[in-house]
Amino acid sequence: MAIALGHYDQVAAGAISPLKLLPQVTCPHCWERFAPEQVLWISEHLDLLGDPFLGAESQQRFLPSRYTLEGDAVDPKGMTCRTMACPRCHLPIPRAMMEMEPLFVSILGAPASGKSYFLTAMTWQLRRTLPIRFKVGFTDADPASNRVLNDCEESLFLNPDQAEVIPLGGGLSHSASSGVDSCCVNRAGSVWSNSQKS
Repeated sequence: MAIALGHYDQVAAGAISPLKLLPQVTCPHCWERFAPEQVLWISEHLDLLGDPFLGAESQQRFLPSRYTLEGDAVDPKGMTCRTMACPRCHLPIPRAMMEMEPLFVSILGAPASGKSYFLTAMTWQLRRTLPIRFKVGFTDADPASNRVLNDCEESLFLNPDQAEVIPLGGGLSHSASSGVDSCCVNRAGSVWSNSQKS
């Protein structure tokens, strides 16, 4: 006979372990440090458009007062929200940032010096080498944020036409004029790139 347990019953029974949040979280976009309880959530309801920092077309960011049993915020219109944002820059941040300390790796160089190629080749090699040689997984903490990086890996390493020149052209850089590509890796081997345009 199977018994369905509620969320709180599962936590009490040890079936679900409570989250262990970091005391301070660092935004991978603006590097602001903040407590986890200050994180904003991105509204889901279509009527909640207009963020003061990101413009009229962006979903509102808010500090929630209601949550689901799974720990997701509920926006003012009653929709469940699953995406978090930095309280300073309002850009989305991966949920993994709340639980695992990241290691930030910045790649500096002049425009068109190969930063995007280097970052793409480095992450491709880490994805291939770490599981085989060190039994460590290297996965995306936030696939949506890594879309640009994954597209670069696919075009560079999974391209059927090996003779084709692949122009990455700084597609990964946070700012086209800054000459900085950023990649964040947390202790569990999850990776995400700083690919949001500001």
